[in-house]
Amino acid sequence: MTAAATPAVVALAVLAFVALGLPDAALGVAWPGIRDAFARPQSGLGLILAATALGFLAASNVAAYLVERLGPGRLAAAATVLLAASVAGQAAAPAFVGVLAAAALWGLGAGAIDAGLNGYAARRFSHRHMNWLHAGYGLGTAVAPFVMTAGLALGTGWRGGYAAIAALLAVLAAVFWARRARWPPAQPAASGTTGAAHGGLGIAAGRHLAAFFLYTGVEVTAGQWAFAVLSEARGLAAEAAGVWTGLYWTSLFGGRLAIGFVADRLGTEALIAVGTAGVVAAAVAFWALPLAGGAPALVLLGLAAAPVFPMMMARTAARFKPAVARRLFGLQVSAAMLGAVALPAAAGALADLRGLAAVPAFLAATAATLAVTVAAVLRDRQPQAT
Repeated sequence: MTAAATPAVVALAVLAFVALGLPDAALGVAWPGIRDAFARPQSGLGLILAATALGFLAASNVAAYLVERLGPGRLAAAATVLLAASVAGQAAAPAFVGVLAAAALWGLGAGAIDAGLNGYAARRFSHRHMNWLHAGYGLGTAVAPFVMTAGLALGTGWRGGYAAIAALLAVLAAVFWARRARWPPAQPAASGTTGAAHGGLGIAAGRHLAAFFLYTGVEVTAGQWAFAVLSEARGLAAEAAGVWTGLYWTSLFGGRLAIGFVADRLGTEALIAVGTAGVVAAAVAFWALPLAGGAPALVLLGLAAAPVFPMMMARTAARFKPAVARRLFGLQVSAAMLGAVALPAAAGALADLRGLAAVPAFLAATAATLAVTVAAVLRDRQPQAT
């Protein structure tokens, strides 16, 4: 652990990623209720994700500046307030346009945390702590489906589940504000280095961006559509589908937590390669196994996916010159967000055309494309830039 990455800083960063994960995983369980309440087609999920992306991209483009200007502690507090306001707004929305407006707030908060703190952490945290940072996201995504499922079981529906999550986010925002002075300040970017650092790295950087786009597309497509596929296409009860969706996100959290203990020994490229291969195998199993039989494959998918995102971030910090890496952190998070919008939205459009049963096949095909892209990334064996 570096001097900057004290236990208090790591814990606060992990909590910030818990906040980031809560709204993300809640949407998948809430969507059938939102869809029916406002009489939207399956592809309407893409509109929510698009509104989120607009806010996310706006925030992520200035995240590095915000970290330097506000400090990471104040940024985490302010962004979590936006997340809480977004979820509360969706819970109270009287019309679908209100859901979309609240989703844009969600994107602003998420973009500030994801881009700002990923870049902050990638330069200060070890591989272990990077995995634990993203395990925090997994914890948030693991908790949310169970909270939403409890709302369904208790009769408060998706609005009650969202209200509970908004309360959790408000508590986290208060914690971040109270502990804002614990974070060491962000280091400003060195001037006059960016232009020289870009030389000869365009193709390698482009492959990284494509991998982030596809990876988050797979992760979010699985998480957002698992509940609807299991409950409406494969006949599981809503409570059972909610539990399996929660277990998917829980396995993502547990995998990152466990991998954190061995990541420094196993190395980034081995974890990326093995994880991606496992994602393909699990996605194919979810598609090929009949009815509810594919549900356990979701757990395997979460476990396999666990190291890919944090280790790709760590590879960026090691592979590229600091000025390029600093810019790529933001670009990679933006590419990831675009993948998290475009591919689940495409799955929704496919569901409108062919039914929800087509979504697992789409997921498997996307996972295979991810594997090809990651293989191209890992074939790049040029010396690390310093």
